[in-house]
Amino acid sequence: MLTRQLPRKSRPAFLEAMEIAYTNSRADQIALARASNPSSHSRLAYQHYSWVVYWGVMAALGVAVSIAAEFLFAAVMFVTMYLSYFFRAVPYSKVWNAATRQGGPAHEARRIRLRICDEGLHETVEDVIESFVPWEAVKGFHITPDHLLIELAGDLWANVPRHSVTQGATVFDEFVTLLRKHGVQEIAAGKSEPSAAM
Repeated sequence: MLTRQLPRKSRPAFLEAMEIAYTNSRADQIALARASNPSSHSRLAYQHYSWVVYWGVMAALGVAVSIAAEFLFAAVMFVTMYLSYFFRAVPYSKVWNAATRQGGPAHEARRIRLRICDEGLHETVEDVIESFVPWEAVKGFHITPDHLLIELAGDLWANVPRHSVTQGATVFDEFVTLLRKHGVQEIAAGKSEPSAAM
């Protein structure tokens, strides 16, 4: 019995491979930490503002005692010192960003190329370091207004900033669409805590 083999349906060209180029800076790593673990950031902000209120109460008591003792100069000093502290401490995001930038080694933005194909994700850093992640190790992705965060097995992440994609925002959106076509699911913000970038 003769059988006729039907021609294999070819996949669209854009599903075969796609590559984007971008840079990843210290500021992008900060954005990754904030977007992926907002609950921790909220707890730290609450503790920070609790101290702001505490020192405000202490300053108010100092002013009250100074006025009662007719030490107006001391009252003015209490007000001046607290206002100086307040404007440095509020908003908390300003303090957090400054502390994070000082907490790790400074480095220039790294040039990265990320290629998506049928086998998985290929990343090249500074045209020297190459890594490959099969689709089985891609757990999902999360989109913020400025970043595409791809969660990988082993508590690793690929962090793609929209603003630094050399091909433009349209290619960024096409890359996200291609991830969805490969069955990668979008994950909720704050579901996982990142430890390192891919």
